[in-house]
Amino acid sequence: MSAPGGISSAISVGMTTKFDTVSSISNSTSWLALLAPGASINSSLPLVGGTFGVMSGTSMATPHVAGALALLKQKFPDDNYRALINRLLSTVDELPALNHAVHTN
Repeated sequence: MSAPGGISSAISVGMTTKFDTVSSISNSTSWLALLAPGASINSSLPLVGGTFGVMSGTSMATPHVAGALALLKQKFPDDNYRALINRLLSTVDELPALNHAVHTN
């Protein structure tokens, strides 16, 4: 699967709500590879006053995917980026309600 422009080394990530629905602020197109939790995520990004807070967005969903890929790279160090992405995509929970929002294969 490639994003527009044929970028095959990238993985496109959208975000879901805590109810496993596509968030209204997420990208939602047929070229998204997968969706990850991105709503109301405890964030380590310091907020004003030195506290931490809850944030939402694809910037909160993407680290879930990056972390999963990092763990796969540790387990399969000889895999290239395409093999790692394929391993990840082969393990996603395919939710029928989200089929309109992603293209995972």
